[in-house]
Amino acid sequence: MIKAEPKSILRFLHQHYDFLKELFDVQCNEGFISMEIFQRKLEAYDVMIEHQLQDFAILIDQNGVYYWNETYYQLFEFIHQEFKPLLPEEIESYYQLLSGILIKLKGFSHQDKNLTLNQIDALKKQLLKFRNTLQNNTKSLLAETQKIKANLANLTYHEKIKSASFLIDHYIVPLNQMLDVQHSQSIYQLFLSISKYSNLRRLDYSHESLRNEFEKLYHLTSELIKDLAHESKIITNELIPFLERIKTESEYLKGFYMYLNQGNCYKSIQPPFLPKKWNNIVYNPSIYEETKEYFDQFVEEEDLFIQEETSPTKHWFFNKENFLLKLQSELPILNFFEWCLEKIAQEKADFTLDDYFLLTGLMYENTLEIEHIEGDVQIFINEIELKVPHFQIK
Repeated sequence: MIKAEPKSILRFLHQHYDFLKELFDVQCNEGFISMEIFQRKLEAYDVMIEHQLQDFAILIDQNGVYYWNETYYQLFEFIHQEFKPLLPEEIESYYQLLSGILIKLKGFSHQDKNLTLNQIDALKKQLLKFRNTLQNNTKSLLAETQKIKANLANLTYHEKIKSASFLIDHYIVPLNQMLDVQHSQSIYQLFLSISKYSNLRRLDYSHESLRNEFEKLYHLTSELIKDLAHESKIITNELIPFLERIKTESEYLKGFYMYLNQGNCYKSIQPPFLPKKWNNIVYNPSIYEETKEYFDQFVEEEDLFIQEETSPTKHWFFNKENFLLKLQSELPILNFFEWCLEKIAQEKADFTLDDYFLLTGLMYENTLEIEHIEGDVQIFINEIELKVPHFQIK
């Protein structure tokens, strides 16, 4: 845990910036900082700051070698715009992470408000992180292509083709596939799914806070989809045709590249005029996304009904004529309501109170002679006690 004040850390970074920059370059090139190189840098700058580097958690000691803390490393990457190209596996990990959060969000969205809010926050955080990572990755690929085109390492023609082919096959083509609009498993399609889901959910929630959060998520994904389309165009227009453009070596190109990367030289020397090609398009760059969104709102989704399979049941119907014949064949009936209870139980084991009253309706038949006996009769039907008159049927 860092116990120092934030201003103390910033002052330390400012005071020892040159020393830290050299350590950063070492890890960029070697992947780690050996103890020998670390001690040599300390002696060169005549500083004794080992404890501060560990107290501020800038460097982490792992088995006798040093590594930059990821947070500080990303800070220096951002400051110097030095990013390593992403491997296809790293892009795939973002896809799995985002799709996993989306699945959980759909599961929580109808159960718990707090879990839903947490999932929305996590999704927005990862979306922004991926957008920044993708932009940095595109910058690194452009920088690598410029270095090869300028041929700063004085490579032969065969070596240039080999370097370019490696960059295209292992970085540019896989990245372009992950951003492909037509690819069903691409990051672009996943962003569209998140946008579509948030667009639906921002309208049908009873909680105002949930509606507001899904509204923010929808607008965020809408902007990110445009950013993905922009990055895809850079890859398609700048990086994919790269192999064809490097077939001719140019000393002028190499000189211009070195001139523009010499720090402050452009302030003291007026660069020559370079003609610029203007590409004026007559349509909106995001016409595909906006048109698709427009037509998607008119797509009618079919209602899906899920019905559990149940075994067929035999329905019971009250046959008045049949019961009337039974009653007439068993005359005289000493207790009409008890007789009805016995006969309905024989006919239907799980009879209801309504079924019983259907049978007692026989007493209104004009062909029957009914005699009332003093006193009541108790009848029990499904734990219900009924007190009914004592009738005899002759």
